[in-house]
Amino acid sequence: EKKKKRFCVEKNRVVFLYNSHICFLDMYIKPNYQILPVITIEFGTHEEMESFLPQKWFGQEVSIKFYNEKALWHSLQAVPK
Repeated sequence: EKKKKRFCVEKNRVVFLYNSHICFLDMYIKPNYQILPVITIEFGTHEEMESFLPQKWFGQEVSIKFYNEKALWHSLQAVPK
């Protein structure tokens, strides 16, 4: 019988303001200190969200529709040791 690998991830959160928007920087950290940063921005309206132009340092856009916990899990597993 195969034993399943245990996979532990630590999550640290930093809250900050960016152009009057509340933002959350979640840093998912593997035991070997590989880090996957994810930024979440809160918007008051759908129109405000649609008109938002992020800076390049925000990285690739992800949304709840395409970037759920399962996708996060796979992203973390893909980070080299």
